[in-house]
Amino acid sequence: MSDPDDSSTRISNVTASSIVNSLPELIELIGQDLSPSDLVACVQVCRLWNQTLLPLVWHAVNPEKQRAWQSEKVEQWTRISFVNNCHLIRNLTANWDVLLETAAAQCRNLTSLTVHGVRHILPEHFHTSSPSSCAADSTIANDQSPSVELPWITKQSDDVQQDTPQERRDLELFWQLVLQNPGLVRLHFPQTTVINILPQAYILETVSRIKNLRELNTRLMNVDLSTLLDTLPQLERLSCSPSWGSVTLSKNYSNLRQLKYLRSVQVSRFIEVLKHLPALESLMLSRIIAEEDLPTSTYEILCETVSTAVVTFPQVREFEVHWMSPHEERYVAVMLGVFPEVRRLYLPRLSVEIRKVMWERHYWLEEFKDRSDGIVDEWKERRAKDAAGVRL
Repeated sequence: MSDPDDSSTRISNVTASSIVNSLPELIELIGQDLSPSDLVACVQVCRLWNQTLLPLVWHAVNPEKQRAWQSEKVEQWTRISFVNNCHLIRNLTANWDVLLETAAAQCRNLTSLTVHGVRHILPEHFHTSSPSSCAADSTIANDQSPSVELPWITKQSDDVQQDTPQERRDLELFWQLVLQNPGLVRLHFPQTTVINILPQAYILETVSRIKNLRELNTRLMNVDLSTLLDTLPQLERLSCSPSWGSVTLSKNYSNLRQLKYLRSVQVSRFIEVLKHLPALESLMLSRIIAEEDLPTSTYEILCETVSTAVVTFPQVREFEVHWMSPHEERYVAVMLGVFPEVRRLYLPRLSVEIRKVMWERHYWLEEFKDRSDGIVDEWKERRAKDAAGVRL
């Protein structure tokens, strides 16, 4: 590399400045001291970086990895870096206000958007650019109001927490991101009941425009399963926490492969739902409760009903129940019986009754609750012995 003090080999400040502005941050500090030949080589390296590595680096942005950063540094880095690189982001997880605000102003090529509970990392000067970030790059967008106006519901229900101006702004930024990214394939709503102060019609109509959407997590939005699937029949993965009440489906939805239903269900009623989900491979239920409308001998009648109807769903390979009380174990056992081909099973605990059903009905069991204490070894040994017997 040439001597940076040799004026005969240094390019002019004007030329250097114009080229240096196109270089990535890695050589901005040294670019002005390079000779023309060195600068050409650096430009070639930078082009390769831009074409190959930068898209990989920026493909997914998850702020959880920057949790230990100081708030001011997070804000400065976000506002500066997103200006030039936001178009490269495909998968975005936005968990804090500055990131959500900056992304809403820049990101238009997302295929995946996840917004958890938004942390407000700079409450003392809410949504304002720091002087250092403004000085670093005059092209950085300062505080901007969301361009979308939402039709808020003025009369709030009892199951919706009191919202704040910050939370409303977070929702406005979220829906702005949704509207300006029609190529979304995966969408997770914010983890807040405040979303229910928007009309369901508006939310459903907005997401219905996303023609390529395959995965949706509505989190705490109060909407029933049939309405969601009617609006988005192309969904393959759905997680929902609908309003309390029994769930019903009146027609088949052949695209849904994964369902996380975060409400309590009854075996007999949910079996009717499963009949309309012929492609379902993975099912997670929050809880399985007792049947309400059957006489005292509920369990016996339920067992007879399920067994005589010979109802099974062999396409389901993964099943999970999030919570289970001791008196509900028998109902979980009944539900397990309708999934004879299950491979992965996740339950809060393993009772004698449930283990018996597993041994009798789940010949191909491979995994139980991510435990490594050898529970499924018996199943593997049985299959190995059966295979050896066949060979003999």
